[in-house]
Amino acid sequence: MVTEIAERLNVQLSADREQQKKELRQYKQRVSEIENLYAKLYEDMTRKLITEKRFQMLSARYDSEQEELSAKIKELEKSATADREQLSSIEQFAEQISGYAGITELNYKIVHQLIDKILISEPVEISGEKIQRLTIHYKFIGALEPLE
Repeated sequence: MVTEIAERLNVQLSADREQQKKELRQYKQRVSEIENLYAKLYEDMTRKLITEKRFQMLSARYDSEQEELSAKIKELEKSATADREQLSSIEQFAEQISGYAGITELNYKIVHQLIDKILISEPVEISGEKIQRLTIHYKFIGALEPLE
């Protein structure tokens, strides 16, 4: 079970991480391009190739885009840090739970060490049967949807 949980979370995080890295590279590259464009724009203004009004308009546009990209970069970097922390938590969880492989019943100590909370939904009638959904919030990794 631990292996399956860790694999599911790792696969999801890996796919997300690759997409985030790609976006982060693109945003950083565009910020660099904007800095170069800004320098060239300033040179054009000092050589009187463009008017100061035009310079102000274009530089405002570049500033706005650069601020937007910088905010996105910070958000992606924050997300990457959170992902690394979650992977670390998964590893801690796997280490801790491996000591309980083969248990046949839960006791207070095990529940207290591994599980944060258990939520049980209201019963729903499906095809004449009452079904309740059980969601377990594990310490270290949070809630996991029931395995199908």
